[in-house]
Amino acid sequence: MARLIMFTAVAGLIMFTAVGLVPGVHYAGASHLLGAFLAGFCFCSDPRSHHVWVRQVKRIMYWLLTLFFGCTIGFEVPVRTMFTGPVIGAASCYFIAIVGKVLVGLWAKPRTKYGPHRARQTPGRALGALRMRALCALFVRFSGRIRQSPYPL
Repeated sequence: MARLIMFTAVAGLIMFTAVGLVPGVHYAGASHLLGAFLAGFCFCSDPRSHHVWVRQVKRIMYWLLTLFFGCTIGFEVPVRTMFTGPVIGAASCYFIAIVGKVLVGLWAKPRTKYGPHRARQTPGRALGALRMRALCALFVRFSGRIRQSPYPL
């Protein structure tokens, strides 16, 4: 019971420090991200705060990061030009390729020199690579290096 109270107190202290530093640094004229960094920096040498981070915050942060990333990408999709003939044709080709990969994957055995536990990490790494590609595509799109059409076919 005492550990739960201690973890709750440390989590609350971290939260109140962040809530205080983020707007304080922003109103001082610096970036609000500096306030979040300083709030984390205040607790970086305390082993209890690391334990609180791993046990309490990490799951919520992963969920929120996934939600915000999905919304960021989802709001970039132009709905008016999405359902045109060339786009549906290209999507059909991609769908057939995906179905083929899934069918092949049902019978494929993972072959890694480190054992099957490493093969389970492969989808997570692929998702991370996909996120990086999407971020790179957004950067290139907003830097003006590709044409306006979102689906260059």
